[in-house]
Amino acid sequence: MASDNLRIESGVQKAKRSLKVQAKSFAEFWRRYRKNRAAVLGLSMVVAFGSMAILAPIISPHNPFEMHLQDFTRIFLPPDNLHLMGTDQYGRDVFSRIIWGARVSLMVGLVAAAISAAVGMTLGAISGYYGGRVDNAIMRFVDMFLTIPTFFLILTIVAIFGGSLTNVMLVIGLTIWPSTARLMRAEFLSFREKEFVQAARSIGAGDRHIMFREIAPNAIFPAIVNASLQVGSAILTESALSFLGLGDPNNVSWGFMLNDALSSFLRAWWMALFPGLMITLVVISFNLIGDGMNDALNPYLKER
Repeated sequence: MASDNLRIESGVQKAKRSLKVQAKSFAEFWRRYRKNRAAVLGLSMVVAFGSMAILAPIISPHNPFEMHLQDFTRIFLPPDNLHLMGTDQYGRDVFSRIIWGARVSLMVGLVAAAISAAVGMTLGAISGYYGGRVDNAIMRFVDMFLTIPTFFLILTIVAIFGGSLTNVMLVIGLTIWPSTARLMRAEFLSFREKEFVQAARSIGAGDRHIMFREIAPNAIFPAIVNASLQVGSAILTESALSFLGLGDPNNVSWGFMLNDALSSFLRAWWMALFPGLMITLVVISFNLIGDGMNDALNPYLKER
């Protein structure tokens, strides 16, 4: 009984030490990250967009799907106190559609980047750790992907299988992973012969333990930075697909809003200005975050 209590106390102490180490690491990361004011601005903008997306049902002043085809006095209204960003050709409130469109853009960007990171990190880790024929086979597969124009591949797949939100996220995520795989491979190649890895092998640690418990925590940072940049790329791709009419018609999308504005640009400039501005701001924000994370996580910059 006493030995069980000692083991429990030991486990609790280890957990507390682990939490302290993690808190200290995060504090150091945030100290370095906030030095980049542009990155802090980007993070603030992403938080604002995320809050807008989460609270869309509450803060949206109008129903984004409600049409007023029978009331011609409510179509193409310029921005005013009632409609902050005007209305479109169907009388729908542009501001409300902007708010709901943030949900689609952020969801696609984050989920697609997560899928890409999972696939790229796994393949890159296996390739860099084992080397030889395994490395050669995976890298040739990566090279094959890189020879295919990514956007046209996505365009073709979505046109064949449909433009549902799930399909769009999966297709984008499963086609932008090669850069992550290359980064992880390079990191694993540099770490696999380090002293701590050799020490782990000498005490009988298995490949899985060495890959995911020893090397991955040290090699993952470039992939994290790349994933933050891929969020913006995924948002642009989804917007382009929706603009071409291949997105999910059941969801409000900034790309669909641009498509709607195409035929009415000279009559209602606000229909194109606001969704285009939102796409630009959110993509720039994620790029700024990626730049800040690179400054905070880059081991060479930490020495300065």
